[in-house]
Amino acid sequence: MHQYSVIESSAGSAVLALRDQDGRCHLGRAAAANAPASGVELRGEPPALGLRALRLVDAGAPCPVVLVLLDCDPHAAVKLIRAEFDFAP
Repeated sequence: MHQYSVIESSAGSAVLALRDQDGRCHLGRAAAANAPASGVELRGEPPALGLRALRLVDAGAPCPVVLVLLDCDPHAAVKLIRAEFDFAP
């Protein structure tokens, strides 16, 4: 099982940045309506493009994620999510 930590998420769009157990950052979208909050730990399949079957570590609930960008810069991913997806009307 691969370990992930949510480093940034957008509640409105379910876009999130994950840091894996090897320190790499990946950008994706939670397949459910809302993304887990920053700091939440996930466990599941190793990183690859497409749908990954992940679970919330604490609750054990499924949290499928579609990864769209692998091995990205974590600072750029956080800036992208904050600038593009967490805007106020």
